[in-house]
Amino acid sequence: MKRTILLLTAVTLIILSGCSEEPTIYDDQYTCTLTINTIGKGSVEVNPVGPYVNGDTVRLTAIANDKWSFDRWEDSADSSVNPMTITLIDTNTVVTAVCLYAGEAWKFVAVNDSRGSDNGINSTILSEIATAIIGEEPKLVIFAGDLVDGKPFYDTHLSQLNNWISTFMDPLLDAGIQVYPVRGNHEIKNYDLCLQAWNDCFTGKYDLPKNGPEGEKNLTYYIESENALFVCLDEYMTNNQSRVNQSWLDTVLANKNVPHLFVNAHEPAYALFGGHSDCLDDHITERDIFINSIIDAGGKTYICGHDHFYDHAKININDEWFHQFIVGTSGAELHMLSGGYVESDIEKVKHIENYGYLVVNIDGMSVTMTFKNRTVENTFVETDVFSYEIDQ
Repeated sequence: MKRTILLLTAVTLIILSGCSEEPTIYDDQYTCTLTINTIGKGSVEVNPVGPYVNGDTVRLTAIANDKWSFDRWEDSADSSVNPMTITLIDTNTVVTAVCLYAGEAWKFVAVNDSRGSDNGINSTILSEIATAIIGEEPKLVIFAGDLVDGKPFYDTHLSQLNNWISTFMDPLLDAGIQVYPVRGNHEIKNYDLCLQAWNDCFTGKYDLPKNGPEGEKNLTYYIESENALFVCLDEYMTNNQSRVNQSWLDTVLANKNVPHLFVNAHEPAYALFGGHSDCLDDHITERDIFINSIIDAGGKTYICGHDHFYDHAKININDEWFHQFIVGTSGAELHMLSGGYVESDIEKVKHIENYGYLVVNIDGMSVTMTFKNRTVENTFVETDVFSYEIDQ
């Protein structure tokens, strides 16, 4: 089933009544409204700016942002001519300028769960993965929780987080690669003290976006990079564990105006026997609303950790395949799977009980997701590859 995946930007001009030079005069004049939307990154110049009445002509010029190109007009206009002149006849005219990404292919990396016994981390595996990621030359890394083993004491927890930064985040930042972590359950051993340590750690040079909901600044946030939107969710707010802030997420997704969407958080949406029992399916109704909101916004995947293995599963939702990637593979003690998925309608694509990381390559509207599996020291090989394409 084909689904519209590019949502309208919030940049909307609504212009009421008026006239242009030498307007066509109608006996039954009435006010006209003109609404301009953009899809992708760009803007539209309108001349003249209203107010308008029927018969007025308006010149529209689409201006694409850097790395974007104008493609076409949609809705009340069906044309690729730019600039374009329209005559207002309907009382409500809507014109949408569609701009497509014209930049080069780029990539990001996803990995989670690096906790261990070396002052909170598995320094051997995490260092190897950091070096391998630098070799991939991604634009950014998303890291969904359990950075450290965690302690219920401020000083110890802060020391562990700083160790994670010096081992993993600093080398990547020095290589020009941005790193975006969120909390896992091991970052809340003592909620208040660990939260204070988190905020004191991720500040200044390591500051995280502050565009999340009230009460979740520096914890939940989104990033827009090139032609993709990343939503990084905290699932450990007091009295709301194993859930996300759905109302905030709905607002972010409603304003999405790039084609690709990647949502990540710590806990799986679909649990496995042998993995953790505390997952989003503790609250199935809320979980289903969450996953459907990703699908409705054009997302194809959910990236998470919590379980210490790699697992790629697919779920048929309304005759469309949705994919869950568990990438809890950067140092935490590996889990051995004892069974399949808790829900019987989940299909396994690939399961690997080993360390590694997920590379996601974006080339225009095409996406390729590749798990790099650690076979021997400092060697990571392609083990699972999944590709899809977004409709333009």
